[in-house]
Order: sequence, then structure tokens, then C-alpha cells
Amino acid sequence: MKRVSNSQYEKGIADRYLSYLRKSSTPYEEPFLIPELRFAGKDKKHKYRLDYAVLNPYTMSKTGFEISPASTHMKVDRIRNVTKVEMNEALRDDWAKEMSKRNEYFSKFGINTITFTDRDLSDLDGCFSVIEQYLSERVRKFPRVEQSLQDARAVFAEIML
Repeated sequence: MKRVSNSQYEKGIADRYLSYLRKSSTPYEEPFLIPELRFAGKDKKHKYRLDYAVLNPYTMSKTGFEISPASTHMKVDRIRNVTKVEMNEALRDDWAKEMSKRNEYFSKFGINTITFTDRDLSDLDGCFSVIEQYLSERVRKFPRVEQSLQDARAVFAEIML
């Protein structure tokens, strides 16, 4: 899984996932941490790709994880003969493109996306602990309708005072 990646961060997350599986008493029942999830197949040029994704069969949730250090996601190709205004416009356009992709993941595929930036990536254990929450989540127990109605009535009673 990690041999195909050039990213030290992706390799680090893969190592932590393997450790997570080794610690599990039921490793074959753990959700997959899917690397390089692409929606357009194996085409070299792709629009939809996530560094990692958890498709949890227990909760039917889909969560993507994007590893986005500024050095690869917000780099400026050339700065000679470029004004500060032009550079900021280029960065703004790059940011809009990145956010557009994340919004499309959600609207088109129902995948929430969590983005790890340079600050996050300085603590890969912390990043993996976020991913682990989605891996370890199992069926949620929702309150019965009667309890939800009772709670709503109590809230409205507080508001009416």
C-alpha cells in the first residue's frame, strides 16, 4: 500500500494503519483505509482523488482525508516579474480550485473531507488519531422518537420562558 507513494506523510499514515490493524482483536472486521481513492478509474489525469478514505460499513459513513502541505498544494511556480497582487490572485484561484474539489466530493459522492495541513502533519500520530475515530466507529445508537420529542419540548419550554 505504501510502496507506490512518494509522500513521507502518506507512508507514515500507512505505517500507523498497519499498527492499528495489528493491535485489533478482529483485524479482518476493521474498515479499510483506502489510499489514493479515485472516482474516474485509473486515468492518469483525474479530477477526483483523495489521499485516503474510510468507507465504514458499520455506520455507512464515507470520510476522505486530504494530506495538503503548502509545499505541494499552495506552491507558487514562478515569482519573477509578478506583483504581490498577481501572486495573491494566483493563490486565491488555487485555493478556490482546491475547495471546489472538496465541495464536489461532498455534493456528488457524499464524502466529507478532512484536510491535514503542515501544522497538522507535524504530528502524524495526531493525524492518525483523527482517522482512527472514523475507523473505529461502529453503529450509532440513536434515541427513540419519543425521547427526541421530549427533549425538543424541553428546549422549546426553556425558550418560551
